[in-house]
Formats: sequence, C-alpha cells, structure tokens
Amino acid sequence: MNSDLRRMISREYERDRIQAKRLSRERMQEVYAKEPAVRELEMEISAQGFLLAKIVLGEMDLHAAHGIRARQKSLVAEKNRLIERAGVTREYLEDVHRCRLCKDTGFVNNVSCVCFKSKLIEKFYSLSNVSKSIENENFATFSFDHYATEDCGHGISQYDNMRLIYSAAKEFAARFPNVPSNLLFHGETGLGKTFLCNCIAREVLDAGFLVLYVTAPQLFKKIEDKRFGGDEEFADTQIDLVYEADLLIIDDLGSEFGTVVTKSELFNILNSRILEHKPMLISTNLSYEDFRDTYSDRIYSRVFGGFKLMKFFGDDIRALKKFANS
Repeated sequence: MNSDLRRMISREYERDRIQAKRLSRERMQEVYAKEPAVRELEMEISAQGFLLAKIVLGEMDLHAAHGIRARQKSLVAEKNRLIERAGVTREYLEDVHRCRLCKDTGFVNNVSCVCFKSKLIEKFYSLSNVSKSIENENFATFSFDHYATEDCGHGISQYDNMRLIYSAAKEFAARFPNVPSNLLFHGETGLGKTFLCNCIAREVLDAGFLVLYVTAPQLFKKIEDKRFGGDEEFADTQIDLVYEADLLIIDDLGSEFGTVVTKSELFNILNSRILEHKPMLISTNLSYEDFRDTYSDRIYSRVFGGFKLMKFFGDDIRALKKFANS
C-alpha cells in the first residue's frame, strides 16, 4: 500500500517539476523583455559550456580550459548584472519549485525530503476518513469535566475509570507501532469511545503512520457492494487498506447489518492483522454477552483473546454536554 502512495506522490512531483519549468520560462521571458541581451549571453554561456565538455572528452587542449572558464565566469557576471538592472531578484527566478530543498524530486542526497514525508502524511490523512473529526477531537481537547466522581456501582468512579482508559489510549498512541496489545472500547453510547478513537488516530497520523478509520456499517456495506455490485467509490486500494494500514480503527462494531459475508470478512480481517502484528482499535456498544450472541465463537475468541478490554460506563457525556450548553 505504501508503494502505491509513493507512486502517487511521485506523479505529483513530476507535475510540480513540469509546472516549475513553465514558470521558470515565463519569468525569464519577463527578463528578456526588459534586457534582450540576457538571452544572447545565455546562448554564449551555453557555447562555453559545450567547449568545456569537449575538453573533458579529450577533443580539445586542456590548456584552453582556463581561458574558457574565465570567459564563462565573466559572461555569468554580466548576465547577473543585467538581470539585477531589470529589477528581477535571483530568488524570483529560482523560487519556482514548491520545495527549494529537493527541487520537487522528493529526495535530498538520496534521503527522503521533509516535503515527501509531509506529502505522505497528507495522503494518510486523506485516506483515514477522520481528517475533519480530529481537528476538534484529540488529546489536547479531551476533557474530564463531565465524568462523575462518585462510585456508581462498579467499584470505581466514572471519572477514575476514564482516567485509566485515557492513560491506556495515550500509551497506545505514544508506543505505536510497538503497542502492548490491541484495544477494544466497549460500553453504552455517549461515553467517549469515538472521541478517544479520534484522539489515537490523530497522534498516530501525526507520527507518520497510515491509519484507516471506518465505522462498521460503512466498512461492511462497501465490502459487500464491491463483492456483489462493483462499487467504484470504494477502490481496491481502499479495501487493501483494511488489511495493510498501520492502524485499523473500526468504530461502532455491532451496528452493521450482519450477514454470513460480513462475519466471514470480519474474521479474515481480525485474523490477518493479528497474525501480521498490525495494531487494531475497535469500539462497540455491545456487552460481552451480546457480542458472543452476535458473532461466531471464533470471532469472539479472536477479539477477547487478542485485545485489551476497556469498559466505558456511567452517564451519557454527550447528553450532559448538550444540557450544560443549552
């Protein structure tokens, strides 16, 4: 998958270089219009360079090189003087590339340029499905203000429980991809499961990893559409992401319309990623019992044997926030 994205970015760089050449020609035309002699000087500079090449190839006397280089240096100085007289700066002529470090090649001394890494992360964001959500839902904006501090029958308060879950989420994101285990967020709606999924997605994306965030209904509908009807909106590369993304987040598992196909596909996804040690994060509103009743024993075994279970409980935070702001 990363190779597909790299090829996509390489094509973008090629378009950028073509644009840079066009812009460079346009700006030189401005110079020629003000100082026509610059064009003639460039032609003579090129001719001097051709003579130097002949010396390198052994077609001319090496003693002539000194005079040619001196002549070329003089011509370049005159050219720069005329360009300056035209009121055009060197930066204006040179700053035609999107990235001045790599000149829109993506590499500096055979090492990926910072702009290449930025482009890759940008692609990761666009493929993740959470680019808008994580602007507002991330660790920096997470608040414990509405979580109750009294014990509500679980042996621990909602507030303290969320502190533990929050710490586990932070550790998961900080240690990625070397996470101690996959995570399963489970509990009633409105308790912060999706919010924390977005928090983790933001951190992992910003660290330069490929994240795919998808709701269970969205995921399985697209897979079924692709299998039975040919869904062009869900490209093969996006289906591949389910298996190949550095982190797969499935939100609201259990809310999809269950079929033999979806259950089989879910097992394949879980089994493949666990075997290949590719981290996952799943959220569900289902209880342990409902989960077992909804899915097969082998799916239940895969999830409850390969994930760290984080139970959310307490009052509906969304409702409390809405009431507080009303």
